[in-house]
Amino acid sequence: MQDFASAVAQFTYPEEARVEEETLRQKFLERFPASRLDAMTLEQYCLGLEPKENSFCYWLEYKTRPLGGIGGGNAHKFVIYYDRELNHYSFNSPYETQEQAFSAVKSGILELLRLAEQGKFDQCDSVPPFENLTLVRGKVLNMYFPEKFLPIFSLDHLKDLCLQLRIQADLESPTLMNLALLRFKQTNPLVSGWSNDKFSSFLYDKYPPTIQFWKVAPGENARLWQECLQGGFMCIGWNEIGDMRQQTDAAAFKEKYRETYGAQRIRQWKEIWSFAKELKRGDVVVANNGLKSIVVLAQSRATTGTTRIERNTNIACQSNGTSQRSSPCQSLLGMSPRTGSKERSKS
Repeated sequence: MQDFASAVAQFTYPEEARVEEETLRQKFLERFPASRLDAMTLEQYCLGLEPKENSFCYWLEYKTRPLGGIGGGNAHKFVIYYDRELNHYSFNSPYETQEQAFSAVKSGILELLRLAEQGKFDQCDSVPPFENLTLVRGKVLNMYFPEKFLPIFSLDHLKDLCLQLRIQADLESPTLMNLALLRFKQTNPLVSGWSNDKFSSFLYDKYPPTIQFWKVAPGENARLWQECLQGGFMCIGWNEIGDMRQQTDAAAFKEKYRETYGAQRIRQWKEIWSFAKELKRGDVVVANNGLKSIVVLAQSRATTGTTRIERNTNIACQSNGTSQRSSPCQSLLGMSPRTGSKERSKS
């Protein structure tokens, strides 16, 4: 782990990023003010309905992603959503009706905000129905109380950061680990004057937790790489799908994939969806040119699913006669072209 003072000195955070993030947060709060959440309807809450911009969950996961990502998994993390493939509401057990499920959701959100307002943070992790829904619970708390919580929601990420910085905290409680990191920031003169968003960006930049590696092929013989580099995006094929940023519902995307490419290749829809929606700040994208070289190692520096290049390296693969699994270079590149999959690696 690098020296903390050196890491602070090396970190840059553009002022425009702070302004954009604050503007986005205000737009969310104007659309879904805490004072009106009690009157929120099922239609205003759920993913899967049109217009999607009216959905609380759509704003929480997609529109405000620069304020902290909660991608991955499926829509069940919101307890209830509209399944467009089956044309009805889908909800978690033990609820028997959509009315029961949504009533529990709304009561849970209001209870989270009440506890945070009163400073009863140790009770937040046990509020139903969000007891095991760490990402959504953390994002809700941060959106309404950005000064009380850092925009870091993953249990694994919180634990990793606490361990890296040697911060004592209850490693089983996401909320208490979040608060421990916040206290560290508030009591350290090097970063105490920073906003919580800036400090969180710093942590992901300098102490990236649980880095994921994603393998892609930017066209045959990497012919699209320069276009990707100049445009700030990553090509992974399947051109008929279009811009993945416009896809917001996993079930709907799966059906579109099936209609476009047929049932024979249906398994690959998940690989595309995972790369487009689960890429997080600090993750590394390995873009290969066939099986002999890597054209770039790109590190994501944002929570929007785009990548900003950290380093651009051409690495030749040396064949040593070992199996694919034991060859470091081949294990990164040994997947079928134009596929985005992931491998986990500890930083």
